[in-house]
Amino acid sequence: LALDAKNLWVADYQSDRCYKLVIDDGVQFSQKDKRMENLEYVHQVRNFGPDTVTTLQVYLAVPQSLNSQTLVGNPQFTPAPAQITTDKWGQKIARFEFKNIASGQVTSVTMNVRVGLQRLRYYVFPEKVGKLTDIPADTSKKYLIDDVKFQFTSPVIQEAVKTAVGSETNPYWIARKIFSYVNDKLFYERVGGWNTAPTVLQRGNGSCSEYTFVYIAMCRAAGLPARYVGAVTHRGDDASWDDVFHRWVEVFLPNYGWIPIDPSGGDQPTPQGQAAYIGNIDNRFLITTCSGGGSEYLDWSYNANERWISKGKCKIAVENFGEWTPAE
Repeated sequence: LALDAKNLWVADYQSDRCYKLVIDDGVQFSQKDKRMENLEYVHQVRNFGPDTVTTLQVYLAVPQSLNSQTLVGNPQFTPAPAQITTDKWGQKIARFEFKNIASGQVTSVTMNVRVGLQRLRYYVFPEKVGKLTDIPADTSKKYLIDDVKFQFTSPVIQEAVKTAVGSETNPYWIARKIFSYVNDKLFYERVGGWNTAPTVLQRGNGSCSEYTFVYIAMCRAAGLPARYVGAVTHRGDDASWDDVFHRWVEVFLPNYGWIPIDPSGGDQPTPQGQAAYIGNIDNRFLITTCSGGGSEYLDWSYNANERWISKGKCKIAVENFGEWTPAE
């Protein structure tokens, strides 16, 4: 191996060739391994009674085309939504309204999406990342605020940031050091909890959402804007089912923009395994939701949410699932 200012040279004795690899070709990300999929996402509300639900509102996050996904046409809904609106974070929402749901009745909302999913990899050079002061003021104002799940003024979060970040000022290395700290202090446990960041950090384990809350809280406490995305996940088979879903983080790096970091996915035993979850998105996620915190429609959920008013006593069960089929 030999390195000059712009290239890495590799002498390969097996092929008897010398290869020149460009270190930086100016491309910020690559896309590959595109797969075409159909997703049917179903939200069901069952009223076990004994009384009537007088009003039910269902909210579905409407996915958009992104660098990691290309929608073919618009999502199709059954029934038609009462309204398409946008929440305070800019997330597009389909709102449905139902009246007088009797005991024993099931109400379903379905979203069908045809999408091309592709592996996305960002190429971030730390020395090219700008300073925290280079971040646009409107981005900092929006994505540095505290919220009920973050509580980053807590002594637990403040001490964690002091330990993890130290005197580091480069936004990239701030993100990396917090990533390493979270993975040293937490272990992944899929229990479905959505507790607050200080509680999760003190407890020492968490779900993907809880890892996300801790990571965002620490980033924001360090002055680095962070938000979360939520997705329906393809689980491997050609025909696949998902009722678990996944949530991870995006941080804003000046000169690059929003970069994905998955703190719970990075709970891996080796540095190589951990690095696969920094700046990468696999081709098995349909991102539905992008948010900076509590939403007036989705609350702290992603993909979907619901609210109801009942006349008398009602036991309500909610089920969400996504069913994938190949589109070819």
